Formats: sequence, C-alpha cells, structure tokens
Amino acid sequence: MFSSRGSFVYDINTKKVTSDCNLYPTEVNKKDMYWLYAQNNKYNRESFELQKIGKWMLFLTKHQVNAIWDKIKQAVTNGDLWHSKVSTYSAESPNDTHAVMIYTKDYTDLNDVINVLDFLETSGIKEPHTTIRYKTDQQTAAGIYSGGKQKPWIYASDTIRGGSPAATGTSNCSNWRDGRN
Repeated sequence: MFSSRGSFVYDINTKKVTSDCNLYPTEVNKKDMYWLYAQNNKYNRESFELQKIGKWMLFLTKHQVNAIWDKIKQAVTNGDLWHSKVSTYSAESPNDTHAVMIYTKDYTDLNDVINVLDFLETSGIKEPHTTIRYKTDQQTAAGIYSGGKQKPWIYASDTIRGGSPAATGTSNCSNWRDGRN
C-alpha cells in the first residue's frame, strides 16, 4: 500500500515512532514517490471493514502544505487522526496543489466523520470558511472523480451537520476542487 521510506508510523500502544519519515511534500518529486503517509494503530484490523473507509479531502498550495503536514503528523502521534496521506510535488507542474486525504474507518459513522472534521477545523488543518469534501474509498476505486457523471463525494463540511440534502450526498456541488485523489 505504501513505501516505508515515505511513511511516518506511530505505535499508540508503545508510544513510539516505528517508521520515521521527515520528508516534506514539497521536497519529493511525484516521479520518485507519489504520496507520503502518516498513520497509527488507533484501530486494529479487525475493527474496520475496508469497504467502509472514507476520507476528508483538502487541496493545499505548496506554501501551505508542509506546515499542515507537520500538524497532521502530530495529530497522528496524539491519536486525534488515524491515517493520512499527502501528494508530493510535480517538477512539470510546480504550482499544482497538493491533495491531502484524512481517513476515517467508517463513512457511515457520522459521529466519527464529524468528529474528525471538528478536529480539522479546531486544529487549523482546515482553513476557516472553506468547504472540503468527504469521499469513500469505494468511489475512488470505482474511478469516480470530478468532471464525471457521478458526484465524487458524499459529504461536505458546510452541510454535514445540518442534515440538508448535500449532507447526505444527494445534491450537486458547483465548486468542487480538482478531484485528484
């Protein structure tokens, strides 16, 4: 699933880093490694089903991404987040945005999905007054991205708490970012 060279892994039980990666997204070319990872063992494999995993998606500039990646790694260490990944830079398109995926173990567990969103907002990982989207891994595996016939997200940060049609994934979104996830 991921390269250990590009992975930061923290063991919550022993309170130790088991794989340290001090690389930053702006320092690694996509040709060498497409993603950097940060994860912990907050959940054991038996406590989740792969088909229920989903993620909040952020799209950051090269000027934002390294500081946010540091915050995410710290949140993984603290157990506030479980698993995240960030795209690296492209020498061919140095002004591209970086995709950041922050995972939850069960997209049907709205309490957990909202708790992670709350953390992203209160920690400063998500900028105030910006809307981010939540997508299932099943959607990604099925090739559902922006620009297609199907909406590439099921929740939006601006509506998930209100129970509106957008919160349950039944409306369209006109300002969806560039879908590279």
